[in-house]
Amino acid sequence: MSDGGAERSGNLYSVKMRASREGEHVSGAERIVAADAVPDVARALAERALTHSKGVADCINVKIEAVGEVERIAALPVVECAVETREEGLARAAAELAKAGIARAEEIVGMLLASRPMRGAMLLDADTLEHLEPDRVRGVRATYMDSDRGAESESLQGKNHYMEAMVLAAKVQNAPGIVGEICISDDPDYVTGYVATRGGGYCRISKMKERGDPHGGRIFLYRGRRKDVGGTIEYLERRRVVVTGIGRLGRSAAAGGGETRFDDIGRELAAIENAGLMRTCTEVDSPAGPRAVIGGREVVVLASNDYLDLARDPRLAAVAKDAAVRYGTGSGGSRLTTGTQPPHAMLEKRIAEFKGCEAAITFATGYMANLGVISALADKRDVIFSDRLNHASIIDGCRLSGA
Repeated sequence: MSDGGAERSGNLYSVKMRASREGEHVSGAERIVAADAVPDVARALAERALTHSKGVADCINVKIEAVGEVERIAALPVVECAVETREEGLARAAAELAKAGIARAEEIVGMLLASRPMRGAMLLDADTLEHLEPDRVRGVRATYMDSDRGAESESLQGKNHYMEAMVLAAKVQNAPGIVGEICISDDPDYVTGYVATRGGGYCRISKMKERGDPHGGRIFLYRGRRKDVGGTIEYLERRRVVVTGIGRLGRSAAAGGGETRFDDIGRELAAIENAGLMRTCTEVDSPAGPRAVIGGREVVVLASNDYLDLARDPRLAAVAKDAAVRYGTGSGGSRLTTGTQPPHAMLEKRIAEFKGCEAAITFATGYMANLGVISALADKRDVIFSDRLNHASIIDGCRLSGA
């Protein structure tokens, strides 16, 4: 699967991050980048270690070293498999291994689920399931690898699970003697896993564990002479590799013909639903307030912005009715064109007087307020420190500002 052999790349550097908390592994990542990108990539990887769902690391090691010879290898073909349950996902994983000629596939899945946390992977004989890794605690680590789209791996969203898994799977399947791999992420917020084989490529399975489960692991499956195991481990741990041709998630099947982008969207939606992240609108059959009627049943509302129950106040309803009769039910334009009317000016004047400030401005929604204010007050000369779980309006306002 190598597409271009080895080449000299004297201006490239390997940047690795390993993070732990109280001696337990939290996260790890690596890139192979040009010299001018090293500072930004090192910082991005360190930031990832400080915002991991397994907890904030108390020890972060960043290692930077020059890279000499680099092997360019092609990405594996991708098959996306959307499943509804963890059990269905694990069964699909076993089926993919069996399809690749690995007879004891269900036992391998069971060994993965029962494995203890380790920094690397188990290396098993594909037929006897004998452990071949020299250190059962450490395992075997595939390192010194990246994609030719490595810059996209570190984004505002942080870890790109798909990109990093594709890189690792391609390197592992190019290692001599390796015939398969199975992986479940140890990220509690990421339930997708995969099986990779030489013949079947990369099978991305949408659910292989329940959300919140910190357990994960990977198994490399070897078939060959025992005396050659050392060469396989040497390739996995020392060979410098750049993976080419990784497609964007959701487009690989369409590229093969017969399907459309709408099929891709359907698979992505199914994966979101399987992960428990699908959002739906709830129809409320009553006015806003501390209590509401939903589906014919009265419930207590704990998610409303109407903290003071003013939306149903008869005085406000009467004023709103008079304003609608006098000014219409809409302003007919933005505030800067034809949309500013006396009620707007009066409201902002009253707010400014109440707050004891020079002036005030109102927005139609809280989302618009954060988007407008943050992008107006900050620009590319500024640095914003923002909690990664802040509301989307704060995150989008920070991005729009360019800070």
